[in-house]
Amino acid sequence: MKRHSLAPLLLLLLFAALPTLGASGDLDRSYGNGGFVFGSNADASTTLAIQPDDKVIAGGQCRVNGQSHFCLMRYLSNGAVDTSFGTGGQVYTPILTGASIARRLVVLPNGKILAVGYTSIPGNYPDEISYQFALARYNANGTLDPSFDGDGIVVNPIMTYRGAFAVDVAVQPDGKYVAAGGGTYPGKDFVAVRVNEDGSFDQSFGSAGIVTIATSYGSAQCVALQPDGKIVLGGWGGVSVHAVVARLTTAGVLDVSFNGSGILTYEVGYTSLRRMFVRPDGKILALGSGQPNIGSGNYLEIARINSNGTMDTTYDGDGIFFSTSSQGVPSRANDFLLQPDGKIVAAGNLSLNGNSYSASARYQADIPQLDNQFGDRGKILRLTTFDSTSVVMQSDGRLIFGGTRAVGPSAFQFFLVRHLNNGTRDADFDNDRKSDLSVFRPSTGTWYLSGSTNGDTAVQFGS
Repeated sequence: MKRHSLAPLLLLLLFAALPTLGASGDLDRSYGNGGFVFGSNADASTTLAIQPDDKVIAGGQCRVNGQSHFCLMRYLSNGAVDTSFGTGGQVYTPILTGASIARRLVVLPNGKILAVGYTSIPGNYPDEISYQFALARYNANGTLDPSFDGDGIVVNPIMTYRGAFAVDVAVQPDGKYVAAGGGTYPGKDFVAVRVNEDGSFDQSFGSAGIVTIATSYGSAQCVALQPDGKIVLGGWGGVSVHAVVARLTTAGVLDVSFNGSGILTYEVGYTSLRRMFVRPDGKILALGSGQPNIGSGNYLEIARINSNGTMDTTYDGDGIFFSTSSQGVPSRANDFLLQPDGKIVAAGNLSLNGNSYSASARYQADIPQLDNQFGDRGKILRLTTFDSTSVVMQSDGRLIFGGTRAVGPSAFQFFLVRHLNNGTRDADFDNDRKSDLSVFRPSTGTWYLSGSTNGDTAVQFGS
C-alpha cells in the first residue's frame, strides 16, 4: 500500500494564507516611515522630479517669515532626507518680493534642476495681483546656477495688464526650454515662451521668444514635444471651459496640419487638461478632468488624438474616455504618468460620500479600462487629508506619489508615499493582499476557490 504525504498540501495551504511579496499598488513599507515621508507644516508640494540615481525632488512652495517662495526638497531613494542638497535637504528661493510657487521641476541631462512657476506682484489697482513667469535653474547641490541669466533666475511679465503664469515646461534636445502657461490679457490666452540655456529669450520663436494663442478665457496647463520638434500645448478655454489642444511648429507658429488650424477643441463642459504625452506611434494623450455633460460632475478624462489633430475613434468609440468617480478614481486629476508599457497612472483627489480622498488609479494601455492588477481593482484611496498632486517612477518601476495634506484649519504639509509596481494579483481572488487556493474540475466546469478572507466559493468557468 502506498503512503501519500500530506506535507505538500499542508505547505500549499500554509502559503495560501501568507501575504505575497507585494503586488502593484501595495504600499512599500520599506520607504521612509512605513511607506510615507512628510515635510514640515509650512511646505506644500505641487510637483515631483526623479533623478537617474532615484533621488526624488519635491517642489512647490514653502513659507518663510510669512512669505511663500519657490521650494525644493530632495530625498534619497529610500526616503531619507538628502542633507547634501541645499540646507538640510531643502532650498527656498525668493522671487522678487511677492508670493511665488514652483509648478514643475525637471532634472536636466547635466544634472542641473529647472523649476518653473510664477510670482505675484501688486497690480495697478488696490487688491489687484499681477503674475510673472518665473524660471529658476539650480546646480545639482541646490545652489542657484549663475550661468542662467546671471543669477539663476529669469522673471518676465510676458503680457501687460495682469501678466502671465507658467505651469509646465519641456526641454528640447538642443537644451532650450519651452515653458507654458496662461496670460490674462486680452481675454486670457495660452502662452508659451522659449528660453535659451543662458536664460535669454529665443528670438527665433514666435515674437521675441513669446507665443500667445487666443482661447477666450483659457490657459495652457501642459506641454509636450514631438520627435520632429513640434510643440503640443494642452489646457482649457472658452466660457463653458472645454479642452483645448494646440500644436506649434518649431518656429512657434500654429501648425495648420493639425486639425486644419493648429487648434483642436473638445465640446465638453468644464474640462481642464493636466498632462500631455506623445506616444511612440505618434498619437497624443491629453489627460485631465472634465464633465461629459455640463453639470454632471467631474470625471477623470483620457483623450487620444491622432497626429493630424483628429480624435482617435478607435479609443472608446470617439477618442474620449471618462472614468466615473463612483469607481473610486480621481474626480480631479492633478498629474499623470505614462509607463514604458503604455499604461497610464493618474494622481488626484476624490470626494465620495462626504469624505475627501487622495485618489490614484492605473489604466490599461490601449483599452479604456482600469488595470485590475493595480491596487484595489485599479485604484488606491487615502482618506480625508491627502491630495495627490504628482507622480514619478523610479528605475525599478516603483511609483512615488507626492502632494499636500491638511494638518489643521489653515495648515498643510507635503507628503511622499511609495507603492510597489511590479507584482500581480493573479492568485489573490478576494483582494486582501494574500494568495488564495483554487482548483478547477473539468467534469463540471467549476472553479473552487478557497479565499483567505472570503472563504470557500464555487464559480462556473468563464464567469
